[in-house]
This record gives sequence, structure tokens and C-alpha cells, in this order.
Amino acid sequence: MRTRCAVANSTRLDSDTAVYQAAFNSARWSGDLQAFRINIDGTIDPTVVWSAAALLDGLTEANLNSRNILTIASPVAAGGGSFLSTTGRDFIWSDLDPAQRDALRQQFGGGPPVSIIEAQDRLDFLRGSRLLEQPNGLLRQRDSRLGDINNSDPQLIANQDFGYTILDQSLAFSGLSIGAAYQTFRNSAAYQNRPPILIVGANDGMLHAFNAELNANGGEELFAFVPDSVFDNLFELTLPAYSHRFYVDSAPRFADAYVNGNWRTLVVGATGAGGRSIFALDVTDPENVTASNVLWEFSHPSMGFTIGQPSISPLPNGEFGVVVTSGYETGQPDGTIWILDAANGSIVHTITLPNSGDLGAPLVVDLNGDRVADRIYVGDTRGNLWRLDLDGPNPSNWQAPSSLRNGATPVPLFVARDGNGLRQAITAPLTAAFNEDGLHTIFFGTGSFYRLNDNVVPPNPNIDTFYAVIDRGVAIAGRSAMLEQFILAEVDVNGIGNRAVTANEINPSQSGWFLDLVWTATFGGPGPLGERSVTRATVRGDRVIFATLIPDPDPCSFGGTSFIMELDAFNGGRLNYTVFDINFDGEFNSDDWITITDENGDTIQVPTSGIDPNIGIVKSPAIITGVGDNNDEVKILSGSSGQLIRISERGGIEVGRQSWRQLR
Repeated sequence: MRTRCAVANSTRLDSDTAVYQAAFNSARWSGDLQAFRINIDGTIDPTVVWSAAALLDGLTEANLNSRNILTIASPVAAGGGSFLSTTGRDFIWSDLDPAQRDALRQQFGGGPPVSIIEAQDRLDFLRGSRLLEQPNGLLRQRDSRLGDINNSDPQLIANQDFGYTILDQSLAFSGLSIGAAYQTFRNSAAYQNRPPILIVGANDGMLHAFNAELNANGGEELFAFVPDSVFDNLFELTLPAYSHRFYVDSAPRFADAYVNGNWRTLVVGATGAGGRSIFALDVTDPENVTASNVLWEFSHPSMGFTIGQPSISPLPNGEFGVVVTSGYETGQPDGTIWILDAANGSIVHTITLPNSGDLGAPLVVDLNGDRVADRIYVGDTRGNLWRLDLDGPNPSNWQAPSSLRNGATPVPLFVARDGNGLRQAITAPLTAAFNEDGLHTIFFGTGSFYRLNDNVVPPNPNIDTFYAVIDRGVAIAGRSAMLEQFILAEVDVNGIGNRAVTANEINPSQSGWFLDLVWTATFGGPGPLGERSVTRATVRGDRVIFATLIPDPDPCSFGGTSFIMELDAFNGGRLNYTVFDINFDGEFNSDDWITITDENGDTIQVPTSGIDPNIGIVKSPAIITGVGDNNDEVKILSGSSGQLIRISERGGIEVGRQSWRQLR
């Protein structure tokens, strides 16, 4: 079993705090989503509270008839060259349209279609029937009805407050009184009493919604959704010779939104490497989702694989929008950002980025605190970091600022290049924050880990980097305009790898900082090992926290190692206080410092800047505060080794810069 992600149901420890772990097994490509309690001391109770796979597998054949699985009609041509569907349907034979039925009748490699009866058997299999699985029938044998959850990080919907009560104070939404309506919406009994749910995509062709409670209802599948864009390949899931492929393999996004005159809770999902579409569902009442709650599915000939998360946000035109990019492997020379109407999926505005690489997830930020989108950032696989401004109510004015245009053509804010001038792919989701000087900074790592051979490390790998780019509204002249920090040493303490970095001070004129992800021979290290950072960073207080990964040298393995790094967000250097309890005594003090040789050849003791959790490759941790008398925090990590662990860290820090503010 390989685990890919962990998500907590609370950011502060209490008696009902839980962590949810998504996993997959490559033997027959099954998956699971499990719940574990977090004890009041911050430790993880190893007892599984519930297993979504076990509950699905416990359904009888008769139960499957009432399993709530939805889909959507085949799309039709719409504006701007797009294709759009707005008609939800049940995932049953009588509700499928002819194109979808024909897709289920395909033969692998071509040939005449199979019979309607055989296609219906395939549909029953996809709905969970196991009557015709081998050896009793001719369809593929599964270990579980739940498919593998690989790259789709679970998202917990638990009545989060998006702060939209202040929308009435923004120019875009003034006079609409929707801020007060949002408070009424959140205070309603229906909203307050609805169960928390976990939304996650799986490579069984479905986006699943599970009850996230820690009681007898927990783990129950409330509904599932099959996007139209995966239909052409669904039949392969039923074949005994099935070779793994992706279906719904990207993390969804959720938010409250004001659509069609009402406040609703929306989920916007993407098919990841399994398709080329974006879809939206209304999950305001998660226990009673029907075909009428399937809002839309959008696709476009210029859209590639939609691996990056979409974004849902209020827009300066007084509407709620969904921001998506053209994604990966588009086959197009230019990248595209579409801003869609959240209510119906129609195109509000299209932005073209010339000569770009494939685009990652858009970062939509609100700069003045009114909850309305002001700016979009996006990175691409050619190392370009783009900035677009959403100025005023007219979407035709939403474009790069004049200082970042060559005539009418956008130019990047920054281009990530290594020390040899080679471009570095930006596939990690971006993070933005204001520092104590009011400077807007974008944090991200470089490298990729989504392509077929990305786990293969060549003999002389390129060097990837973690960056903090200050946006002053003008193009940045590369790393020469930035402060560089270095990895000085790696020291093993109590079986855990610890990493130390330099503490160079930033010059106010510099445009940010960077740290190459390599322990070079100059400082006694092995040189490049293929380390990269492809998950979202987090800014907390004066720290930036991010995960790296180093693939296993064995190209047949999906394993490897990771470091969890915690650096000074202002300059990228080591902190001047202890974060990690590396001697496990429950204290955070100088006893946790490590002895290294610094850049001047002197022997010194310094706080640890990063640790190897020793559980394989990890993603961004789930962070829980309020642990113990000192208000410490724990980070919950799920590794590719299958382990779920916690790391104790210092909380309630009263030293250092405190005014970093992460942007929504």
C-alpha cells in the first residue's frame, strides 16, 4: 500500500481531531481512505476509525442499486471554442446518451463493438457489481470497489468560513447585500447540521464524497460523480488485462459561492491526467445530492491534462468565477487561463500567455482584504512565473500590467533558471504572502514529478530550487537579483537526517531569495541527487515550510526520500531558534541544535533547518496547533512507504518576524 496524502479535520487540537489518509495498492489498483483519531497529546491513535473501502466492499449487490452515482450529458459546442454540458444524469444505462453507451461498447485496440448486454455488464461493474469478476466471470478481478487514490489529495468540507460577510463593503458587490445573506446562510440549521465530507478523486473513474464524521455514519459514500471526459476509457477498467491509467486524478477545490441568487457550497473538480475537463457540483446538502446538483463540465481544444487545482473566487465584475488553466501536454505553443462563470461554466474571459510552458494551478489572490480577486499568478514548465491583474468590472481589462507587457504581449514576472542558465519547471502550486514591509512575495519550488519518467534520476541531474520572489511590478533579472542561501550540511541524529542551511542577510534592494536543493561538494556533500519541490509551501509566522523529494535511483520504484524544510520566510536562511525536537525530550532548546562546519570552515552549532521523516516521499503536511501546555504543534505526514507519522514542533513562537500574512 502506498500512501499519498493526509488531511486533518481541524487546525487546532481538540477531542474530535482526526486525520484522514488516502492510499493505493498497485497490485490490483485499489484504494482506500481511512480515518484516525489524534490523541489529546498530539499522537496518532493507530486504530482505524473507519475505512471507506471496507464500507464500500461491505455493500451487497442489492445495495448497489441505490448507490448514488451521477454523471453528466455529453458536452456541446459553446462560446469561445469551448464545449460545455449543464445536464446532470444518473450513472445508469437508461440515462446515458448514445455516445456514452457507445464508449462502453468499445473493444481494446479497435474492432466491432461488444453487445449491449456486455456493455451493461461493464456499467454494472463500474457501479460496483462483483458478480462477473474473475474467476466467476470474464471481467477484471478487483481487491476493492474503491479505485486507487493516487494524486487527488482529499479535501475536507466542514463549514469553513470564507469571510464573505464583508463582500458588501467591496466596490464590486456593493448594494447587493450578499454579505448579510452569507451570514444567514451559515447560520441556517441546514448548514450547521450538515455532516463534514471528504471529496476525493479516484482512478475508478469517479469523484467520491464520503461522510467524514467519527461515528457510525463515518466513511459512508454519500455520492460519486463520473465526468463525461473519462467515458472513452471507462471500459478499460473492466478488462482482465487492464493496464493502469488515470481517470479522476486531480485534487478538487471547494468554496461557498453566490450563484443564481443564492449562497451555495460548490466543488470544482478536474480530471488530472485522466481527462481534459473541469466540472462543478453543488454540494450544499451533501446527503441529498442528485443529478440536479451537477452544474456543468467544461472542456476546450486547447485544454490539456488538468492536473492543477482550479480556483473559486469572487470577481471584480460582481460575480463568482472559476479560474482554470490549460494544464499539461496541451500540444499548443501558448498557455491559456480561462475565467469561467461559477454558475454555468461559460467563459467570462480568456487570457493567452505566449510561448509559455504547460501551466500549473492558478493562484488567485486578494490584495486588499475585501475577498475579491485582484491578481492571478501561474507558473509553467518552462520556468515562467506570470502575473495577471484583474482591474475593474470589465473583464476585457483583465490582463498583465503594462509594466509586464511588450506592447500587448504579456512577459513573465520572473523566469526560474539554475546556475547554468537552464530553465526549471514550475509545477508546484504557488503560495503568496505579505512580509512585514508590505512586500508581496510568491513562494514555490521547481521540478516535476508527474510525467512517466520523472522518477528516473539521470547520472548528472539538473539542480532544482526553492524560490521566494518579491513582486514589485517589474520583470526580475533572474537569480542575480536575489539572495542565495546554501545547504551546508546533513547530520544524522537519532536515526533522523537533519539539514543545515546558511543564514545570509537579505539586502532591501534584492528581489527575493533562493535555495538550490543540493548539498554541493563545496560543503562536503554528494552533489546533485535529483531533489525537487513539487507541493505547495506554507507560510506560518516568520517561517516558510515546504517538502522536497528525492526519487529512488531504482527507476522501477516509486519510492524515494523527502525533507521537510522550515526556513526564515524573509531571507530563506536558517531560523535563529529551535523548531524541531530532534532528541525527542519534549523540549525545544539548544539541545536540539546540530554541530556543523560552516561556510568559513568553522565548527558551529545551529538549529536544524530540515529533517528527513524517513517514511519515503511525502507531500505537504497537515498542521495541528494547540498541543500541550506550550501550545506546540504537530505535523502529520503520510509517506510513500505507507506510514503515517507525526512530527512534534515548537508552537507559540515569540521571537523573529511575526507579520507575514499568507494570502487567500
